[in-house]
Amino acid sequence: MTDGRVAHGNFVCLDRLGNIILDNVVERRRVAYIPPGSSKGAGAELEKESIYEWETERSLSQAVIPGNRLAKVEIAKTEWEERIGSSPNL
Repeated sequence: MTDGRVAHGNFVCLDRLGNIILDNVVERRRVAYIPPGSSKGAGAELEKESIYEWETERSLSQAVIPGNRLAKVEIAKTEWEERIGSSPNL
């Protein structure tokens, strides 16, 4: 998504506005934080070494991802081959 989150799940549908609905979703995002005591004041510039990141994850039964938030959509190759690759029309 455009805000840096990544959602993995099973595709359910795509509406005319470009919104995607996913089932059995795992959403991952990176969160930056500054440990207490490392700041020199509210207006001070922070060194890159004093900013830490960790990855957080949450599970959702379903998620609607607005079309204006989509950055990229991918399908696993194995899924593609199972569903489409064996079709005689391709």
